[in-house]
Amino acid sequence: MFVQLTITVDDVNDNWPQFTSPAAVTVAEDSPVGSSVFQLTATDADLDDAGQLTYRLLEDSTATFNVSARDGVVRTRRRLDRETTARYRLRFVAVDAGTPRRSTSVLLTVNVGDANDQAPRFTRPRYVAAVTDQLPVGAVVTTVSAVC
Repeated sequence: MFVQLTITVDDVNDNWPQFTSPAAVTVAEDSPVGSSVFQLTATDADLDDAGQLTYRLLEDSTATFNVSARDGVVRTRRRLDRETTARYRLRFVAVDAGTPRRSTSVLLTVNVGDANDQAPRFTRPRYVAAVTDQLPVGAVVTTVSAVC
């Protein structure tokens, strides 16, 4: 006599999320607020809910960036200024939906690329020069300077 037996193997949450994102990205300082900086990417080898990931930004004391929990898209929350802050170091975490929850964090460096956003300005508010009618053509009258 033969008996048919069905065995079901349940997946347990035995894998941690793994980030595949690079360690650094660059964003132009003249990017509009709300611009996409980067999309975090992580995977989890578990099946069903245990393999579903959400993303969080662990700390950003400047409140300059945020991340979409569902798709990992990192966006600017305020205007960037390279002359004030040229680099941000942000820690993100990917959390699975299994029981118990498993998480992994990653450090991402966001470099702010320079843009030509500083108008030149003269080093003095006024320049005065005296010229005689005997001055030869091409003679230097005065020198002015400007900085950005």
